[in-house]
Amino acid sequence: MSCNLDAMGSQREVAQAIVNKEADYLLVVKGNQGRLEAAFEKHFSKDKLNQWKGDSNMTR
Repeated sequence: MSCNLDAMGSQREVAQAIVNKEADYLLVVKGNQGRLEAAFEKHFSKDKLNQWKGDSNMTR
């Protein structure tokens, strides 16, 4: 099952509920969340992301 969430769906409680159900999810990280963006870039380098062999989608 797939579900699209907007900014309201990116709240901690919603993300925790998804994890508690052992479901898969992807939350968007935007540049207006500076500390979160920096943490993401530290953990997921561009080189690491470019090696991803799975499905992906990018919008601008």
